[in-house]
Amino acid sequence: MEQNKVRTYLLYAGGEILLVVIGILIALQINNWNEEKKIDRMVSQALSEIREDLVQDTLILQSRITLKLEEVEAQTRVINALTHQTLNEDEHRSDLGKLMLMRETVLLRNGYDYLNDLGISNLNRPELRQTLLQYYELDAAWLHKEIQNDRFEFEDVWLPYARVHFKDWEFAEYAVPHSYSKLQNDAYLLTTLKFNLTNKDGTLRAHSRALENAKLLIGMLETH
Repeated sequence: MEQNKVRTYLLYAGGEILLVVIGILIALQINNWNEEKKIDRMVSQALSEIREDLVQDTLILQSRITLKLEEVEAQTRVINALTHQTLNEDEHRSDLGKLMLMRETVLLRNGYDYLNDLGISNLNRPELRQTLLQYYELDAAWLHKEIQNDRFEFEDVWLPYARVHFKDWEFAEYAVPHSYSKLQNDAYLLTTLKFNLTNKDGTLRAHSRALENAKLLIGMLETH
């Protein structure tokens, strides 16, 4: 009889332990499921914020592209006038104010930084994840580099020249040289403006690439 009681007790205790283990496993599974749902909600919130940032980015990028194209056209007209010795106040006063300008472009990344804090690996769409990395890491770096080149040419090359050779100058509006004849006979100016067009082309391409990927991301996020 004593032996039978021990056997019964052991069976009962084993059953209790099994139930406890099963309960713990179920609780852990529920907890993991809740954590995954919580992370999914936070990732969705980050993606929503990223989309809002991208909409603003497209506006600023398009604006910069439009302005930069106008500056390229103005600078090209000045280069042609210098080449053919036809520079004059009536036609080129406004164009001279648009030479070698630098404009800052800052991409918004609040939503992307939030997603990074959560862990971008939690985003389970590889294509979307890759495009986000392309835009915020590669496109942004290229854009920053081109703007830094523009900054150097504007601040270190153009402004010192303008202070010496112009009696009046207004950013992107107009410029009045001390002498049009001296300006159009300045080989240094002509060469500098030609070189600068290469920088402008790089800046335009960087903005255009960023704008293209921003629009692509907006479409992908709306589908997501």
